[in-house]
Amino acid sequence: MTQVEALQKTLEKAKQEVLDIEAEIKAATSRDLIAEKKIAWKTMSFNQWFKKHRLDRMPFFVYVTEDGKEKRGIWNGLTDLTHQEEAHFEEYHNHYHYYGHPNYDGDMACKKAFDTGRVLTYRFNSNTQYHPRR
Repeated sequence: MTQVEALQKTLEKAKQEVLDIEAEIKAATSRDLIAEKKIAWKTMSFNQWFKKHRLDRMPFFVYVTEDGKEKRGIWNGLTDLTHQEEAHFEEYHNHYHYYGHPNYDGDMACKKAFDTGRVLTYRFNSNTQYHPRR
C-alpha cells in the first residue's frame, strides 16, 4: 500500500467517525421522551399515589410554578425507561416540568428559574421523605 492509499484510507475512516459522532449528537439533542411516548404526565393527589405506588419505584412529584401554582402527579412510564433514557430524564427533568419537553437551544430561563428558587420540584418515593430539586 502506498503512502497516498494509506492516507486515503485514514481519511475515509476519519469521515466515518465524524458521521458517527454527528449521529450521536443528533440523537442526544433530539430525544423527547414525551414525543416518543415513553413517559406521560398524570395528575394525581399524594393520597392517590400513596395508595397505589408507595411500595414501588414510581416517584411522586410536586412542581411549584413561578406564580405559586402546584402541579402534582407522576410521570407514567418513568420506571420502565432504559438506563440511557432514565439518565436523559434526570438531566432534563426540570425542562420536562418547565417547558413540557427538553430544550436544547441553550435558553437559560429554566435554569435561572430553578437556580433562584422561583420554581421548585419536590420528588417523593417509597424510601425518601422528600428532597427539593433545583
